[in-house]
Amino acid sequence: MHRIPVLSSLIVLLIVSTTSAAPPQYAVIDLGHDAAVIAVDPQGNGVGSWQGQAALFTLNGTHGLLGSLPNGSSSVATNRDGIHGSVGFSATIPDTSIGQEGTHAFYRFNGIMHDLGTFQGNPFSFASALNSTIAVGWGGATGVDGSVPLSWRLKGGPAVRLATLGGPTGFVHALRPSGVAVGSSDTKQGELHATLWLMAVPSDLTPGTGIVSEAYAVNMSLMIVGDIMQNNKQSGFRWTSQRGLEKVGTLPGHFQSTLTGVNIAGTAVGQSIGPGNFPLGAVAIRCGPNRCIDLNTVVQAPGWVLENACCINDQGVIGGQGQRNGQLRAFLLRPLPLTVAHQ
Repeated sequence: MHRIPVLSSLIVLLIVSTTSAAPPQYAVIDLGHDAAVIAVDPQGNGVGSWQGQAALFTLNGTHGLLGSLPNGSSSVATNRDGIHGSVGFSATIPDTSIGQEGTHAFYRFNGIMHDLGTFQGNPFSFASALNSTIAVGWGGATGVDGSVPLSWRLKGGPAVRLATLGGPTGFVHALRPSGVAVGSSDTKQGELHATLWLMAVPSDLTPGTGIVSEAYAVNMSLMIVGDIMQNNKQSGFRWTSQRGLEKVGTLPGHFQSTLTGVNIAGTAVGQSIGPGNFPLGAVAIRCGPNRCIDLNTVVQAPGWVLENACCINDQGVIGGQGQRNGQLRAFLLRPLPLTVAHQ
């Protein structure tokens, strides 16, 4: 009379054992507790900062410092395409007579750091992405309470202010070789909306009112990812010209998500936040066409909690931040052979 319950228990144990024994899809590369990864280049290297300096991280876990602008005390690399160089921002002292420290966008090529300058002499600018001819980002502008979207020619010249959706401020986060850029800018109603710049002309990706949204990444197929706040709920989104905007929702039991990276296969990465004080309820996610998964479920990394996946390249290498044994650290995830990590 007890055979059926015992058999059921054995089946449950078999299922649990089979699930836990599933092979991991990634190897976790620990980049250290003083590191931050912001982007992954086509070769799988991460860029960001280490001990307050712009840095390059390899899949072997090694660090290479990229330097700062002259008189700069710190720097951060925000993007690298592996061919045309790196961009980011560096603390500098634009006016030594008053000792005012600012932050200038930089372009680094062949080991040489170039100051891209600021818009009309304002003390702050940040570069976020580049292609073969230009860099994009944002910076201060006289009379504007906030930042304005900017572009620079890599061969030199002043910062150029990009148009917005009608309001004063904006940011550019990503750029394709074709010149397509994405980010966010103010509407005439004063709402920050995800923005697509095509030939420097802005388009609203989330038209309407009562919306706050931002676009963070775009792939070669012009799939755009970001997040949208509507009716007091924040969700990551994907946008394509064929299907428009699609919210991805959250993991079960969670209440907020964002997507910050996408590759050529349409695989997006980001973060989902659940119960608990941030960042205790935050986990890194990977989203395919039909669902999002917690990246912690596809690695075997004792002590790690992967909290945020910020970026992914076309080979499926993912960069992000998390905790290892309670200490904040940066990581790269290297896809293991014979997995579907890049799909």
